[in-house]
Amino acid sequence: MNPVSAFLSGVAITACVTLLVAKYLRGPLKNILADLCGTTDRAELWLAFTNVPIVCIPLIVALRYRPTAGSVAGFLIDLNDQIQGTLLALIFTVVVLAIVLIRHIPRAARASSETVAKP
Repeated sequence: MNPVSAFLSGVAITACVTLLVAKYLRGPLKNILADLCGTTDRAELWLAFTNVPIVCIPLIVALRYRPTAGSVAGFLIDLNDQIQGTLLALIFTVVVLAIVLIRHIPRAARASSETVAKP
């Protein structure tokens, strides 16, 4: 495999994974944002806003990666390194967004949802 194939494969896998994560988070995130924002229109705006870093930050990391090896084993190692970095960027992005959301959820709402969740 050549370095270009390794690079493009990593970018394609990153794009697929980040789009799947954005789609997976869409429903629950929209509900929380609608509650925090008061209207579904505002929630849609902030949902679109949060999807941008979820998708773009890992893609930026993937695009900055430069594969070096030319063998099949090297291709797999390069692909592994590229995807590992992008997954870490994705996790970091989601955690930062979660921290921002948690800070905006009123303490009373958090306390009542915790008591409901306990059996």
